[in-house]
This record gives sequence, C-alpha cells and structure tokens, in this order.
Amino acid sequence: MRKRCYFWLFLYFLGAGEVENPPIVNIWVEGNSLIPEEEILKAAEISPGMPYDATVLLQAMDKIYNMGYFLTKPEFMPFPSPEGVQIEIRVREYPIISSIEFLHLISLPAQKLKSVMQLQEGKIFNSRTMEEDVQRINEEFEKAGYLASQVVRSRIDP
Repeated sequence: MRKRCYFWLFLYFLGAGEVENPPIVNIWVEGNSLIPEEEILKAAEISPGMPYDATVLLQAMDKIYNMGYFLTKPEFMPFPSPEGVQIEIRVREYPIISSIEFLHLISLPAQKLKSVMQLQEGKIFNSRTMEEDVQRINEEFEKAGYLASQVVRSRIDP
C-alpha cells in the first residue's frame, strides 16, 4: 500500500496522468521549539483543505525561510492518506543569542550601537533582522561623522 501511494505521489510530481490534486488534510511542524507552529503556518499561507500543489508548497518553503528564524530552507514531507495528503514541515531554528560583541570598535561605544539594534541577547537570532541592524549601525556611524566606516555582518559562533 505504501509503495503504491508513494508511486502515486511520484507520478503527481511529474505531472503524469489526469490525477486531481488531493486535498491537504493535515499539516504539522517538527524541529521548532522557539517559533510557534501557528506563526510558521501563517507565514506559509497553506492550510488543511487546500489542494495539494507542488508550486504552492515551494512558495511556502520560501515564505517560511524568509521569516529569518531558520538555518536552512524547511523540508516538506508529504504523507499520503485515504483522505488526501498530510504534510510534515521540518525546520532548523537559529539558536538564542547569548551575547552580541563588536570587534575592533574604537570610535563609538558598543552600548550606543546595541541601542539601535533589534536583535537582543536572550532572543532567537533572525537573519533578516541582522541585515537591518547592520544597516542601522552603519547609519549611526554616518551620523557620528564616520563616513568611511563600514560595518559588515560577521559570523555566528555557535
């Protein structure tokens, strides 16, 4: 039975036959401990009752990844059921920020720069917010007259 269902899904992904898109009957998220499942599903814009569509699922993967909380794009694992398709979404969250450090900083105090940042110690890392914070920090240097300064995103030390 399982081999036939996977074969059917394989044919569906290839676009073979005149198989109707089965409905999505259940969706759940695995691997999240910091970001609520509801928030992830809301960002994905998919829900039970929608027709199973590979294009929509690829877009949903991008939407979840673009939240900024995940190390890699999520994986979608479809499981056929008699009523339709169940989908498991597997994610890998960034860790909690334990400290924020500025290296080679001589012109502006670290506390001043931290005050313009949205990322905070004790909160989950977000790659989108990091990019925005780098821009805000560069603007602080410009305001202080350091026009040639350039702050770049550094590395994350696990």
